[in-house]
Amino acid sequence: NAISAQPSFLLPAVNDGTINGMFRFPIGPTFSLVKVGPTGTLTVGAEVLFDKAADFMGLNWIFPVGVQAGDATDLTVMATSMNKAAVASIKIATGTAVAGEQVSWTQSMGNGQTSAYVYDAASKDVYWWFNDAAAAAGKLSIYKWRDPLYVKPTGPVPAVTSKNLEYATNTPAAGTKVTFTGTNLNVATAVKFGTVAATLGTKTATSLEVTVPAGTGTVAITIESANGNGAGGNFTYVGANKVAQTVTLDAGANTAAMGDADRTLSATVAMTGYTAVASLTYSSTTAAVCTVTGNKLKFVAKGTCSVKATQAGSSWTAEGVATKDITVTGPDAQTITIKAPTTGEKLVGLDGYFIYPKTNSGLPLSIRFDTPTVCKKGTFAANHVINVKTGTCKITVLGAGSALWMAGSSVLTYTVGKAGTTSITDSGNASAPVVLNNSGTKTNVLSEVVSWKKSTGALTVSSRGVWVGPITATATFKIGSKSYSCTLKYGTLKAASATSVKGFPAGTALCGGKTTSDKAALAALKKIAAPVTVKIVVVRELRNPAKYTTKGQKITRSVYVTIG
Repeated sequence: NAISAQPSFLLPAVNDGTINGMFRFPIGPTFSLVKVGPTGTLTVGAEVLFDKAADFMGLNWIFPVGVQAGDATDLTVMATSMNKAAVASIKIATGTAVAGEQVSWTQSMGNGQTSAYVYDAASKDVYWWFNDAAAAAGKLSIYKWRDPLYVKPTGPVPAVTSKNLEYATNTPAAGTKVTFTGTNLNVATAVKFGTVAATLGTKTATSLEVTVPAGTGTVAITIESANGNGAGGNFTYVGANKVAQTVTLDAGANTAAMGDADRTLSATVAMTGYTAVASLTYSSTTAAVCTVTGNKLKFVAKGTCSVKATQAGSSWTAEGVATKDITVTGPDAQTITIKAPTTGEKLVGLDGYFIYPKTNSGLPLSIRFDTPTVCKKGTFAANHVINVKTGTCKITVLGAGSALWMAGSSVLTYTVGKAGTTSITDSGNASAPVVLNNSGTKTNVLSEVVSWKKSTGALTVSSRGVWVGPITATATFKIGSKSYSCTLKYGTLKAASATSVKGFPAGTALCGGKTTSDKAALAALKKIAAPVTVKIVVVRELRNPAKYTTKGQKITRSVYVTIG
């Protein structure tokens, strides 16, 4: 037949066995889609309708090299004319052809342009290798066309809420890093300080670490991702040298004495041209003379105390340091005091009493009984005194010395009188409460045995002594602004001996009664969230265990415990 009567086919050189192609019949400007199956069966499809046909004089279609699957929904082809080319995507179902960006060129005699088109099946992008007479020897240029039907992906975009570093020198120290905090940071593909890419480090959805690149001035940070870019704020390069931090230390007077109250250290930080953020630490460079804990300065020995305030350096600031020397004098004399016993405490009595010596040094004290045949150490505690018989009692309290304090002592002497019924009121030692655990472990507190169990709130008490008799214990404590009180009666009416120590446990726990106040107190004991000091006043009406009608001394004693 005549050529005009023959169909013209355009088929890809590379295929997967089922071929999407184009043909026209008869020869003319109109192309239709065609599909050739693996057995050779040919099916004619929709007519190709090119949206930019008017831009291409002498339009030709070319298949770029690369496999395009036979079951694809879109076909990627090249639209060309004498001096123009573009990628087009054809919807196989409708034949609609959409052109992408067009490339035009001017061709002159002797130019000799050659080109090749390659299709990327994964991205549907087309790469154009080309050269002409103006190209450097041995060189090719490459363009990349994005598929015209490409739709920008939608998905999470990095968002920054804060970063831990705002500044650096022009050439930051090796390892200078910025950590961003925010959301969707795990999708970041690049971080740029201005136009300079940073090195990515560890990243999670909420945290992203990068190594700062070199730079100058103040630049904007961009966090890039396939779904879009996020802003990371600004970053300032301060210059080639780190900025100086000037520290001013206030450590008080230039002199001090051993035993002085601890001083509170303070300091300020300033920088020229920038706002300083104080993050100070304090230390002593003469630990044998003075020590520092947090911002508290303690003088522990005679000598020169050198204290230092340090503002740590950073990627853009130099370390700042200020020091101060303080002359410390000492040691000081240690003063030990012993409260004189009351009239009732000076009488012979097998239940005894307690002394509470004190020292201004805060050091431990020891008690020595110099006349043990008249007065001796009791069984309940180191400060328990029992008057055995009439005569002169001598007790010495010793305080060991230290680098801060000289050793000291104090002597207590008094005349022990005959046994009688004069009452004893012992206010206890409120400044040194005994700490109880919360598991109900029984703990000796002077002449009493006390325990507390948090799970039940039970506060138990048991009294110890030689003489018997009724006992009343009253517990008072305060939690917040509310005060609580509860009273318990117990004791014994008879015993076999008048010389051995016995225990007199209460039958129920303190605050274990059914009264409204007891119930409120017990509920409060169960809910203690912070340490609480409980005062327990124990009143004992002493009776001779062998002859119950014979009365002894009434003893009112306060003991203090800390629970919670």
